[in-house]
Amino acid sequence: MTMMTVLVLVLVELVVLVVLMMLAVLVVLVVVVVVALSDPRARAETDMALHEGRPPDAAVLVFCGARGVSFYQEEGVESAILREVWGRDVPAVGFFAGGEFGPVGLRTYLHSYTTSCLFLRLRIVVLYLLDV
Repeated sequence: MTMMTVLVLVLVELVVLVVLMMLAVLVVLVVVVVVALSDPRARAETDMALHEGRPPDAAVLVFCGARGVSFYQEEGVESAILREVWGRDVPAVGFFAGGEFGPVGLRTYLHSYTTSCLFLRLRIVVLYLLDV
């Protein structure tokens, strides 16, 4: 090997080590749960029970267009139900659609008259670098 090749390899190794050290500080993992639901209260309560009473950190909600004011005769009913079950406001974004995708068991289906929810749970994991 030439001196230049050795120098390049050492520099690459140093860059990799610096990048790994920067990545070692914190890594955020997102645990995603997607559900299609016809009873938002029951599903939110089940989700809370599965996560030791901890609400999700964020949510994406896709409501059937027929489940809005025309279904409940008032606005924000399902959002209010979720807020009540979670015990706090959870950052969420949502929209009405003409069909909602969501799982039933291990298969995904196109639903109607449902609300599909994507519950996001953030986990912070600290990585430790071992001496290389």
